[in-house]
Amino acid sequence: QSAQFTVEFPAGKKLAESCELSLDFRYSSNLDFDKSLVSVCINDVPIGSRMLTREGADNTTEVFTIPPDIEIYGDFQVEIIFDFQAGDEWCRLTPEDTPWAVILDTSMLKLTAVDNMSLSFENFPAPFVRDGSMNNLQIIMPDENKDEDMQVMAGLLLTMGRYLKDNRGSLAVKKVEDAYSAEANRIVIGKLGGENLRDELNLPVSVNSGMAFLRRSAYGEESEAVLTITGEGAGMLHTLNYFGNTERLWEIKGDTFLTDGESLYCYRMTPETDEPAAPEAASESVSQKGPMLLIAISISCLVLLASVMLLIKYGRRESDEK
Repeated sequence: QSAQFTVEFPAGKKLAESCELSLDFRYSSNLDFDKSLVSVCINDVPIGSRMLTREGADNTTEVFTIPPDIEIYGDFQVEIIFDFQAGDEWCRLTPEDTPWAVILDTSMLKLTAVDNMSLSFENFPAPFVRDGSMNNLQIIMPDENKDEDMQVMAGLLLTMGRYLKDNRGSLAVKKVEDAYSAEANRIVIGKLGGENLRDELNLPVSVNSGMAFLRRSAYGEESEAVLTITGEGAGMLHTLNYFGNTERLWEIKGDTFLTDGESLYCYRMTPETDEPAAPEAASESVSQKGPMLLIAISISCLVLLASVMLLIKYGRRESDEK
């Protein structure tokens, strides 16, 4: 017997010390108390079990400590599982004698949350959405919008809207020339300056694929981030398989991914830490391409590897068709 409860938890937060579940319940007394127990899982990860006792059948409380290192990204599930053993006479039980348990509404879930500064897709839509509001977000669009640019922006905003609790916060859409005029979290989509972003970054993406990567901003505060979404031709639309679908967001991990709509390659290119890494210092005369080229150096090798794998897959497919 089991019961599941969904708990709302903000993205961009993590559990702190002293989180616990105080479970009030009662259960039938016709059990084999040498073998019957209650267990608690969070997102299918067990956090503890307790043996049931005859003395606690009428009313009992069990406290389960929630480990602070358990991986929780946004809303999570708590599952209470009762493992009943009725002894050797179980086959003679009438329906009225069937073992049972009741979870009382006086049960309490004590949660303490702290900011999760780790920049990863597991935390998405943080840091762009924070505490249910848009977190000083700028979306940077190409000077000349294509249909795929608008589709990606629309799908992305619809997904992020699912995490909003109010209409506060700041959201602006800007062109490239205004991209770095103020401190903000930024999402860069598609082409920059009329050129394909792949050409700006010199990325070896030679198939119909889309990619996205998260990085600390080289401008403004250390806590600010930049999400870049680009692709070869209409391949950028493949990123909507994840950004445009809340049920598939959990599939993207790390801070860089490449997809052709069928295969997904995820990487972590920067160290995973709770503290934001200090951004590269940028002189006032540096061009807008400068920070992007620095990013390209760090990710080109893995993107090349993923591209080769995709090319091999398509090459084999063509051979099979012949």
